[in-house]
Amino acid sequence: MERLDLKTISAYLNGAHLTRWHPPGHEPVIFVSEKAILDPGKAIRGGIPICFPWFGGAGKPSHGFARITQWLTDDVGDDHVKFKLAATEATRDVWPHDFEAGMELSGGDALDATFTVRNTGNVAYDIELALHTYFTVADVRNVTLTGFADCDYIDQLADNAVVTQQGEQTIDGEVDRIYQNHTDDVTITDPGMSRRITVKKTGSKSTVLWNPHVEKAKRLADFGDDEWPRMLCVETANIGDHAVTLQPGYSHETTLRIEVEHV
Repeated sequence: MERLDLKTISAYLNGAHLTRWHPPGHEPVIFVSEKAILDPGKAIRGGIPICFPWFGGAGKPSHGFARITQWLTDDVGDDHVKFKLAATEATRDVWPHDFEAGMELSGGDALDATFTVRNTGNVAYDIELALHTYFTVADVRNVTLTGFADCDYIDQLADNAVVTQQGEQTIDGEVDRIYQNHTDDVTITDPGMSRRITVKKTGSKSTVLWNPHVEKAKRLADFGDDEWPRMLCVETANIGDHAVTLQPGYSHETTLRIEVEHV
């Protein structure tokens, strides 16, 4: 598959999929599984997959078609790239709508990602989306997350029960949560790597927190059985009740900014 290797970032045209961000003075921030499948038309396990126009497995393919479709480059610079994707007969076969999408990535001391969708058709429709970011951590069991306090989340491992987050979040087992009405920054404090990662966003009212832990990791063919302690997903999203309605001619923009500092 064709890959762009820029100064601090790398991305595949398959899925407009970022797989590396190595900011100056830090260890790499983005996790990619050693067993990731790097074949056209396949989802890459790690990096920042783009989930669009739906999230989860309700439609086929799972998490939408954007992450397994070949995008075009619109502009490429020293540490900056723009991708674009428009509706085709293949996309209309699984989702009968017209659209234009763009993914813009900029690396450096911070990582910026901007995902845009424009309705180029004649009828309104709803979209779900997620920038499904995988972060590298030393040991997820020692990580703490702030930014979720007092926020309700859907626990997808407990029959979609709605729970209110109390205080800081730690990971002591499999976790698969959709935080609702969530627009705050999330901070990942990782003592093992002596760093703090801050996730900032706009145009997003859902945040997904995911780690497969021991048993789920064993069931994932493209993920190593022993890799789960070294990763954590914090996903910038609009899901379920926070799906976006796009009127004809209108656009929606979701931005993600990731910052890292030594602690």
